[in-house]
Amino acid sequence: MTETLSYPAELVVSADGVSISFPDFPDVTAWGADEQEALEKGAEVLRSALWDALNDGMILPEPSEPRERPVVSVVI
Repeated sequence: MTETLSYPAELVVSADGVSISFPDFPDVTAWGADEQEALEKGAEVLRSALWDALNDGMILPEPSEPRERPVVSVVI
C-alpha cells in the first residue's frame, strides 16, 4: 500500500544556503544550496523519518496548518 503524506515546512534562507525543518517533526531537518535543493532534501529526510516512525509502530501526527508555508508531500 502506498500513501501520500503532506506536512508543512519552514525554510530559512542564509548566506550559506537554505535550511528546512518541519514543525510537526522537530528533529527532521535538512539543508540545500537553494530553496529547490532544500525542498528535495527535506522530502528525503521526511520520507525516512515517516517510514522509521511507522516501522516503530508510532502514530503519525496530523499535519499542522500550512499558514503560507510550503508543503512537502512524500509517498510512503
